[in-house]
Amino acid sequence: MSSPPRAPRLVDEPRAGFNRSVVGAAVVVVVAAIVAAVLGGVVPAVAIVVLGAIGALVAMRPRPDQLVNRLTQHADQGASPRVVNLASSVATMTGSGEAELHTIDAESINIASVPRNGRSPVVVITRGASEQLGVVEMEGLVAAALVRATSPTLSAHCRDLSRLWSIGMAYEPDSLFLDDAAAARVTRFPPALADAYAMAASTGTVVPGEWSTMATVWLFDPSSSGGAVHPDIHDRITMLRES
Repeated sequence: MSSPPRAPRLVDEPRAGFNRSVVGAAVVVVVAAIVAAVLGGVVPAVAIVVLGAIGALVAMRPRPDQLVNRLTQHADQGASPRVVNLASSVATMTGSGEAELHTIDAESINIASVPRNGRSPVVVITRGASEQLGVVEMEGLVAAALVRATSPTLSAHCRDLSRLWSIGMAYEPDSLFLDDAAAARVTRFPPALADAYAMAASTGTVVPGEWSTMATVWLFDPSSSGGAVHPDIHDRITMLRES
């Protein structure tokens, strides 16, 4: 009997400090309004509150293109022909729509996806995944990325990530287990997906770049420090092999 999945690593990412800055800014606006009311009257105080509220709304407005730019800044547009063909066929099965594909020059095996309302999702795959995985393993990996692109959990999380000021929307790491199971149902061959994950575990999943605030868009932990929020990859493999 296998052991139960280990809890994902939870770390205090820079995003938490950023959220504290938002709270601090709100306190400053309130204090400034009080001071203005005491020294200058109600009108300046109301003006400060209104301007502060407008600024907060603008800062918290989702900017999906900026999130995509952050994800693809180290990547080249396009992918290998077999990735393109697999992504096209899998998109039909997942209902995600044709993905905008990018490739990042890394020997590791990893893939990221960012859903976009009313537009095709953006998928970034490492060169190592394109070169090292067989056809059925690659199909599973692409299916996992596109299944995530249709996930309401990831969509809500990405909207939060795309804001200038985060509102601190929680991300549930265990949703990855559900996405893995859904991807296996899409390909109808869980062993191939488990084999892809096993190859990623042995090859490595680290991706160049700074992912401290958006590591969760990657299927596996992309950081070299192991500080992102992901379930243990071996637990995910176990779940797939038992499905």
